[in-house]
Amino acid sequence: MSQIKTVGVVGAGSMGSGIANAFAMNGYQVILRDIKEEFLQGGLQRIEKFMEKSVQRGKLSQEDKEATLGRIQTTTELADFKEVDFVVE
Repeated sequence: MSQIKTVGVVGAGSMGSGIANAFAMNGYQVILRDIKEEFLQGGLQRIEKFMEKSVQRGKLSQEDKEATLGRIQTTTELADFKEVDFVVE
């Protein structure tokens, strides 16, 4: 069995963005997929807002926040999941 490095998350709503954030914070590359770009932008905004609160509370450094965001890619194309090791719906 191969090691999981890249996780695909289907849906950028409240649950999906939270799942994507959790995987990215734990060092996984994440591909977050939804059917519309506006949904993806909303998901990224939720993730950024959550992480910014963590930075303000001293629970997360700015560097870790930026590194985590750098591990999250967004897409509207299901074909972009062809290289993922694990998918969460």
